[in-house]
Amino acid sequence: MASFELRDIVSARLESISFFALLFLAFTLVLKMAWNYLRKDFINLPRLSFFAALAITLATGLFFAVVLTMISGARELMTPGAWNHVGNFYELKSPKQDPGQWLDSARLKALERLRGELWKYAEAHHGYLPTSRFEANITDQVWQGIAPDSSFYCYWGGLKADEGTSIVAYESNVYGPERYVLRANGAISLMKAEELSRKFMEQMNTVFATKTANDGSKKSN
Repeated sequence: MASFELRDIVSARLESISFFALLFLAFTLVLKMAWNYLRKDFINLPRLSFFAALAITLATGLFFAVVLTMISGARELMTPGAWNHVGNFYELKSPKQDPGQWLDSARLKALERLRGELWKYAEAHHGYLPTSRFEANITDQVWQGIAPDSSFYCYWGGLKADEGTSIVAYESNVYGPERYVLRANGAISLMKAEELSRKFMEQMNTVFATKTANDGSKKSN
C-alpha cells in the first residue's frame, strides 16, 4: 500500500514545475537564436534579447491557453454533458454500457437457437418435438446456451410444435430469479422463478391426470 507524506507530494509537484520551466526556458532560447539568425537575411529586424524572447514566449503561451479554453468551452456547448472537466482540461466521457442488456440479448439468442434446432427436428417428425435431448441430433453446446456452469436447459419432451402454450424448455437456476422460457407455440418470454415453478407443476399435473384418465378408460374397455 502506498503512503504519501506532504514532502513527497510537494517534491513531485516541484519536479513537474521545474521540468516545464526548463522546457519553457529552452523554447525561449530557441526563439532567441532563431530570431537573431533571421537578422542575417532581414536586417530591419531588431536584435532580440533573452528577456524579450521570454516575454514573447509567455505571451504566445497565454494566447494559446485562451484559444484552447475557448475550444473546450465550445465543445461543451455543442455537446452538453459529453465532456468531463478534469483539472484544467476537458476529457470526453466514455459511453455508459449496461452489461445486463448484453447478457439478456445473449440469453435470448441462445434460446432462439435451441428453438430453431427443435423446430427443425419437428418438421422431420410430423410436428413432434424430441422426447428427450438425447433423441435429437443437437449438440451439448446448444443445450447449454451461455450458462456459466455449463448446465443444460430444462426440457419437457414429446410436445407438438406450434400447439398450445406448454413449457418446452427453460433456463436453469444459475440465471437467478428470472428465467427465459420457451413454449410449445414458439414464444419465448421472461418468467419469474416462482411463476415458472407453479406453471411447470400445473403442466405436470395436467399431463399425469390425462394419462391416468386414459389408462382408466383402457382398463374399463
